[in-house]
Amino acid sequence: MDGDVCFYRELPKVELHAHLNGSVSFVTMEKLIKRKPHLNIEHSMTAIGKGQRRTLDECFEVFKIIHKLVDTEEDVLMVATDVIKEFSADGLTKKSYVETVIKAIQRCKNEGVDIDVRFLVAIDRRNGTEVAMETVELAEEFMLSSGGL
Repeated sequence: MDGDVCFYRELPKVELHAHLNGSVSFVTMEKLIKRKPHLNIEHSMTAIGKGQRRTLDECFEVFKIIHKLVDTEEDVLMVATDVIKEFSADGLTKKSYVETVIKAIQRCKNEGVDIDVRFLVAIDRRNGTEVAMETVELAEEFMLSSGGL
């Protein structure tokens, strides 16, 4: 058994990223739940309300709830808008987001963390060509200044 554990720990780690559904705040969850009382989500509020102190099983429970709640274009629009506004209220711009992720990657690399991390800046085609080009320019700027992370 110990050999298996060592084997899996030694496997190269490939990817770490966040999804929109992983950024849904408690406030947005409450709005979604109020919009869909027929789903009877109240019994699951304990896992939702725990914030940062969830077990892995509770995290998966919250994701299942989010998938049930976000099932229309209107829901996706509300969630995406809320997440963007909450990030902005926290002072998080696209540029500071990218800078922070690169800083974390470089910090771990400097600390000798044994994983090869690459950062991919994604383009959401639904936002149009102007926003896409801003994202491309941001990615180019950081590709040159970060050693190709």
